[in-house]
Amino acid sequence: MSLPTFSNEDLRQISEQGLTPERVREQLERFARGMNYARLDKPCRVGDGIRRFPPEELKRYAAIGEPAVAAGRAMKFVPASGAGSRMFQSFLRCLHESVETQSVEALRDLVRYPFFEALRDRMAASGLSLEECLRRGECADVLEFLLTPRGLNYAAYPKGLIPFHAYPDGARTALEEQIVEGVFYLRDAAGACRFHFTVSSEHEALIRDFLKSVLSRYENAGTRIELSF
Repeated sequence: MSLPTFSNEDLRQISEQGLTPERVREQLERFARGMNYARLDKPCRVGDGIRRFPPEELKRYAAIGEPAVAAGRAMKFVPASGAGSRMFQSFLRCLHESVETQSVEALRDLVRYPFFEALRDRMAASGLSLEECLRRGECADVLEFLLTPRGLNYAAYPKGLIPFHAYPDGARTALEEQIVEGVFYLRDAAGACRFHFTVSSEHEALIRDFLKSVLSRYENAGTRIELSF
């Protein structure tokens, strides 16, 4: 794969993402090489890498944990969410190599992804029909609206902010799912649920703003969500 020469507009967008041209070229080279997969030795099984707790031991741990939670001593730790570029490796290769038949194949099942609605709405706002582009095999616009600042820019987004699960009332990101799960076991006697996220510095403002915008969906009169970073 021949690496592109960046235009002034490319350089502006690279700078806005907190990157350098050298870093972007390294990423493109990585896409071209592909990923090396680990050779697995054997699966983990009960007694060999997995420990199964008997019911009486689980009850003992619950009896220890519940008072700690009620006293506000519990917090859910959510480790850093890297960029989504690896998730979209095949899409990025199609975009940069401009192989139309390969692009059509890669996008064949796009309707099954939880971000399909967001992509369709973003393209419609610019006067394009996602379904029509897919029907005609015109994939360049679809890939650009999915991956680049022209549209959703998901290749530069942290994975935790990309729609992850689809539900009848809309999609949830992975970060939202962490909160949905946590409120079931973190609530203390005063109704507080505490979460601590580690995030990359270039994504912190984006993640803070997103979580602030969605917390009201998961709080109610008896639940208050507290975030730290």
